[in-house]
Amino acid sequence: MSDNDRVTLQFEQDQPCSLQDCPPGFFLFNGLLCLKSEYGGANVEAYVESGEYFWGGAKSKEERDALIVTPVFPVPF
Repeated sequence: MSDNDRVTLQFEQDQPCSLQDCPPGFFLFNGLLCLKSEYGGANVEAYVESGEYFWGGAKSKEERDALIVTPVFPVPF
């Protein structure tokens, strides 16, 4: 990947909250940029940068949904 292929984005952070209460969109967890889908309803769907399902080290759905994450929003330049 060359420098010409890179995109730099700036993000604004919101207040930390549980994954369950996090709005759909990007969030940070331990420095990792993740994405929460608007689909899934009560069954939260979230993914890590590689596209794999987000678990954050949790061992159950309830534990994962209670993880504290930080919602982030892209800032237009």
